[in-house]
Amino acid sequence: MPCEPHNITFDDKSPLFHYLPSKDGPSNVSWSIAVGQAGYREQHYTTYLTGASVMFEWTGTAVWLYGSGNVTAYEIVTSWASGTVLGVGTPDTGGLLFSEPNLPYGPYSVTLVVHQENPLSVIRGNVLKLSIIHRTRQNTQ
Repeated sequence: MPCEPHNITFDDKSPLFHYLPSKDGPSNVSWSIAVGQAGYREQHYTTYLTGASVMFEWTGTAVWLYGSGNVTAYEIVTSWASGTVLGVGTPDTGGLLFSEPNLPYGPYSVTLVVHQENPLSVIRGNVLKLSIIHRTRQNTQ
């Protein structure tokens, strides 16, 4: 059976995103809804809290996380590698926070951890998932 890739987008309000310590509070003590500046749409989650984190969980072969954050504002912890990686940073208008395009198919998580009191905003996550396509034979008699 053939496999076909599907690129699926989840916005920052999807249950695949887990916010700690919480969401819907003031941005200096939790993640809060912010308006504007992160580029892709009007509302998004933002925090200034050092130690706050957001984890994105999915099953697939690749991930791209979008938002806005200074290169010194966050680090990344993944379920497939040990240790942490510094974020790549984005322009003020937003962009790619992290990507990993070449994973074997499976369940994964990636966590962004705020490590300085600079704003970090999350917009969306894109994943690539391979799906098996079932085709039925048509009787041509």
